[in-house]
Amino acid sequence: MNTSLITTSSGVKEYYYKSGKGKTIVLLSGMGGSLYEWNEIIDSEFSFLAYNRAGYGNSEPICDYTVATPHEELHSLLQALHIEEAVLAGFSYGGLIAQGFAMNYPEKVAGIILIDSTSTHMHRLDEVDLSDETFNDDYWIRMCSNLSTLTPAEIRRERKPQLHPNQKEWNVDVQQALLDHDTNPLLYASVGKELKVWGEYAKSLHHLPFPKVPLVVLARDQKHSLREQLDAGANQQETEELEKVWNELIQDQRDLVPDSHFYVAEGSGHHIPLNRPDLIHHSCEMILQHYRAF
Repeated sequence: MNTSLITTSSGVKEYYYKSGKGKTIVLLSGMGGSLYEWNEIIDSEFSFLAYNRAGYGNSEPICDYTVATPHEELHSLLQALHIEEAVLAGFSYGGLIAQGFAMNYPEKVAGIILIDSTSTHMHRLDEVDLSDETFNDDYWIRMCSNLSTLTPAEIRRERKPQLHPNQKEWNVDVQQALLDHDTNPLLYASVGKELKVWGEYAKSLHHLPFPKVPLVVLARDQKHSLREQLDAGANQQETEELEKVWNELIQDQRDLVPDSHFYVAEGSGHHIPLNRPDLIHHSCEMILQHYRAF
């Protein structure tokens, strides 16, 4: 996967990957995710754009990070690439960015795919009483603050990054890029900034209308996800309640536009891009068909 460097309209140098011709489908990674995580998705006939957000990979960090940064950063990148309109496919936190961009720049959105996406009403998850401190934003903000002061070698010893089993089948250069991504101290500084504003960012979208564009909502397999977490030692009662609320929030996304399409990624937990790339390809095809008929 050959990436390119561009200076966005806001002056930030960011790395991106662009493939194919036709309507561009922007792939928005989850929090902490690399553009290389879309490796299996972009190997198709569609025109994809994947990028490392500011501070991710070798992209420059943004010093003045505000509540509007998530969607304004994407807007600056699209301006620099002269992309007037695109389909947005957002995974997890990337799905929240997709919603924010669509609400602030509806004229630039041709369609949306929300992939087990963070909800604009994510505050409901905080209402679940959990004993595990790793579900707390403050815990991760402190963790990111600490990791941002370490060297890549120290982060490697501390975090012991590992590849997903599917990723071990990918090109060795892509594998190494993923491992390097996870040991970059700038990544954790940037994730810390995102964590500090993402709750406020979600709330800032409550008063904005959602554009009437083709929409596909993809949800994780709730039973599979629950089993994964319990096998990892999670508290059953707490995990079941958290899954219940998460599923309700995903179901609510179906009502963002009339005639949306909803699919459960059977056999997959949260990481649908890794476990069910076929379903994402199907969703891209469906969105483009609806766009042409819209």
